[in-house]
Amino acid sequence: MSRLGRRPRPLWVPAEEGSRGAVVRRRLPLLVIAAMAMYTAANYGWLQHAQRAAPPGQLLECQVTWVNDGDTVRAHCGWHGYTIRVWGIDAPELHQAPWGERAQRRLQALAGGRRLRVLVRDRDRYGRVVAQLMDAGRDLGLELVAQGYATVYERYNRESGYLKARDSAREHHLGIWTRPGLQQRPWVWRHRHPR
Repeated sequence: MSRLGRRPRPLWVPAEEGSRGAVVRRRLPLLVIAAMAMYTAANYGWLQHAQRAAPPGQLLECQVTWVNDGDTVRAHCGWHGYTIRVWGIDAPELHQAPWGERAQRRLQALAGGRRLRVLVRDRDRYGRVVAQLMDAGRDLGLELVAQGYATVYERYNRESGYLKARDSAREHHLGIWTRPGLQQRPWVWRHRHPR
């Protein structure tokens, strides 16, 4: 008997006469449910602090499972799930219509569902892995910049190949460079529209 004078409910009870199963599940222990939720969250990158650290310089083989926006993906790398921020670029936010959706669709076309090599460069303040995405020797971040779907995030990237690609896209009026606006400076747009 419990302190309140009631018997605790059993976790498992025998099946009623005539039913097919020998045991009917009454309820799952809360601990099992919590463990399953934590495992799922960690493997799909939903809990940033649950991700295993990937040190800078490490080269991972990853399967992209989800494209969040024009510069962020989720991927499975072995047994671990990571949220990966594409290094060196900044794409318009999804709310910067139509630029954000166009950048997301382009990254989906380049990386979605593919097995990529991921060169870890850093971790950001949100706990995401910051890395270059490579597909058969192609740097997908550099391609996004060259095609006008993203710009160089000069605060973190001063590499000449990226700067030349951005200047060429701007000169040829590709993507975000077709008309002036904050799609060309997503970091300014984020500052003016905080979450």
